[in-house]
Amino acid sequence: MHYRPALRNALLVASLATASCTSDEPGSTTTSSTSSGGGGDGGQGGTTSSGTGGGGGSTSSGTGGGGGAPNPVECDGWQTQHPDWLWCDDFEQQQDLTQNYQDTSLNGFSVTSNDTFSGAHAIEQLYTQGQVDAGWISWFYADALGNDYGPSHSEIYVRWYHKFEAGFDGFPPKMARLRSLGPGWDKRFAVHYWIADGKIVADVHVPFSSQANSSGWLPVAVSDFDYHEPANVGRWICHEMYVKTNTSGQTDGAYRFWADGQMIIERTDVDLRGSTSFEFNEVMLDTYWNGGSPVEQSRYYDNLVIATSPIGCVD
Repeated sequence: MHYRPALRNALLVASLATASCTSDEPGSTTTSSTSSGGGGDGGQGGTTSSGTGGGGGSTSSGTGGGGGAPNPVECDGWQTQHPDWLWCDDFEQQQDLTQNYQDTSLNGFSVTSNDTFSGAHAIEQLYTQGQVDAGWISWFYADALGNDYGPSHSEIYVRWYHKFEAGFDGFPPKMARLRSLGPGWDKRFAVHYWIADGKIVADVHVPFSSQANSSGWLPVAVSDFDYHEPANVGRWICHEMYVKTNTSGQTDGAYRFWADGQMIIERTDVDLRGSTSFEFNEVMLDTYWNGGSPVEQSRYYDNLVIATSPIGCVD
């Protein structure tokens, strides 16, 4: 397995935008726990602020699919080949999502062979016309919901491949998130890898932060990566996010997003948890659609990796 060298594209966000997400509700169907998991927090961050520079956390990226030789199966033997990886799933070994994920909604959300980045399986969210509540999977680590899911990590990377089918109509705002969950599904704080007006955005809810507004949100960071570009629909795109938890009481946290090998969002010197000792402990892929899908259509996920160092994309 080969990965392309890191690309340090400093596409720091410069445009001003207002969060366009409306309030959303939890997903309606939960199969593996009694969560209020998907949907959740509506973006309220307000205008963007310019990102500051910073080293570290860079990653390589690439695009899969699109003809040619098939992409290699990535997760075979990942535990020995990648000791810094916490989890790898290309959905080849287990097609029952409730077996590997502690919280799920299967509302049109399932493992499929209809379209894949690699191997024979991927996840498909099949939206029916008007569907709002849609599927998700959550993978827990550290102390999530008051339960022990292993060690905590102050720095975490999440990488996945995603595809909107050709001709996809509209763009649902939800894609992925990193959250801190306390007992009783207390949603402490979260970094959301979302879509607003077709663009990838970082909408960050951190009510303990000294930098948050009165509603607990940081300014929305809007990237230049735009799904309205025809070339970004109907193909597999590599997405990666990085979050560094700040030292309690300090402003040394960070988050960075990449798409197709380019850093599209970077924020450093961030206070994510205030003076608390809470840790991030949940990774979620989420397909909730505020306003509902205008037609029946599908989106796909494949090759999910969670790690403590930069992951990059399959070469």
